[in-house]
Amino acid sequence: MTDAGLVERDVCDPTEVRGFRVYPPRSEGAAYVPSPGISCAADISTIRVRTVLPGRGDLSGQAGVDPPRCTTASLAVTLGATEGAAGSSYQPLVFTNTGSAVCTLQGFPRVSHVAGDYGHQVGPVATETGGPGSPVELAPGDSAHATVRTADPDAFGPGRCDPTAVRGLRVYPPGESAAAFVPRSGTSCAGDVVTLRVRSVRPGSE
Repeated sequence: MTDAGLVERDVCDPTEVRGFRVYPPRSEGAAYVPSPGISCAADISTIRVRTVLPGRGDLSGQAGVDPPRCTTASLAVTLGATEGAAGSSYQPLVFTNTGSAVCTLQGFPRVSHVAGDYGHQVGPVATETGGPGSPVELAPGDSAHATVRTADPDAFGPGRCDPTAVRGLRVYPPGESAAAFVPRSGTSCAGDVVTLRVRSVRPGSE
């Protein structure tokens, strides 16, 4: 399955889906398999299938079965140590597989600042930087990271920035429609300026 998040929105037409309709080989009757997520409604191929093989399948990637995408529910999302630069700071956004099976991450997480008791978004979503990268397989307990660059609100000036207190980050792992909350208090810009930039997922925690 191609991650809908890696396809341009106007090409993909992202649409929420409930699962698969599956016709076993040489059968005219279909089965329904629940698998909620996001797919492309446009006329592009997002699913490829291999021939039937013996056994129940091996999610480690053996026997012709690729590991599934890591879901938000199977990931712990945390922030690593901060490194500073002129006008910006850098932190690894760490994704750790807390599930019981191998899964895969590829592409960019969706990251934004949030504030208030109900977590309303502050400022634009992080701008993606660089290419989508290669798939990163995570065995249970393994980690991957995406580097987040945060611009200093003082660099924009109060008139343009509209400084606002924030509680942390709302993070959607690549391809996921469910978000994780990562605490990180501070000040960001509520104006229409980009304070966050994010790179694609890479192996390791830093």
